[in-house]
Amino acid sequence: ALDGVDLVVVGVDGEQSKYVINGICRERNLTAVYAGVYERGEGGDVVIIHPPPTQGERPCYACWAEQLREDTPVISESEGSTALDYGMIGADGTLEAEPALWLHVVRVASIQAELALNALQYGTPTYRVYPADTVILANV
Repeated sequence: ALDGVDLVVVGVDGEQSKYVINGICRERNLTAVYAGVYERGEGGDVVIIHPPPTQGERPCYACWAEQLREDTPVISESEGSTALDYGMIGADGTLEAEPALWLHVVRVASIQAELALNALQYGTPTYRVYPADTVILANV
């Protein structure tokens, strides 16, 4: 499904799914834009991950997420992977509903769209060079 794709906009909520997409993007040398909204819409993050020009010069999504979320509790380990708990796993192990204001979700999504559209303009006069590849938002 990714043949001929220039950019991947990752629109999934689970970290494990993002890690799988990260692996595929690395294998195919694709740029990807990831986004996440924090518990109760209190904030979020957006990152654009470019394929490294040479090994080790740029982080992959998994490395970036591990560094950013180093204090996030891990709830399980299986087959060498971990699942993150953002405080939303119920006593029965299922995901509990978590309220967030649509406005907060839209702020994160619009930044993800901005970074994606900008990446597609690379090499044109309208392309902007940003100071970093990560945007972290606080909705207070």
